[in-house]
Amino acid sequence: AEPPYRRLAREALGNLAAWPSEGRVGAGFGAVAGSRPGGIGIARAEVAGGAVAAIVAVNSFGEVGTPMAGEVPMPKAAIPGTNTTIGAVVTDLPLTRAAAKRIAMMAHDGLARSIRPIHTPFDGDTLFALGLSPETPAAVDPLLLAHLGTVAADCVAEAVLRAVN
Repeated sequence: AEPPYRRLAREALGNLAAWPSEGRVGAGFGAVAGSRPGGIGIARAEVAGGAVAAIVAVNSFGEVGTPMAGEVPMPKAAIPGTNTTIGAVVTDLPLTRAAAKRIAMMAHDGLARSIRPIHTPFDGDTLFALGLSPETPAAVDPLLLAHLGTVAADCVAEAVLRAVN
């Protein structure tokens, strides 16, 4: 029997009446991002032949924004493991499992562009990548994969900024 997750994801997608909510909703309710409220952020970009989107729940130890080089605002107190920024990057282009893993790895750069400090002992940052195409290619062109990963990182950075605004 097929696991129910694919069916549940399609049902959830089909039940969306409009663009999903952003801000302090769902996993973003009660979240913090450094010294200000965190939340849910979503960003999308068109790529040749499809699209890439990111949804991120920001509950980070670090501050969100674009700080000056050398500027690192540090909270006075923190408890390890109490913060995390989690999310997913999705494309409608066909992916292999290895390509999805590479896109998730590259998408983490978007966290580094938008949260400072990132990946601290207080965070449990995780991003997943999904391909929604029913096709399963034998391989993904390396240049396309590099492009998708770069756009995914851009979407993650934008989604993080949207989560706190």
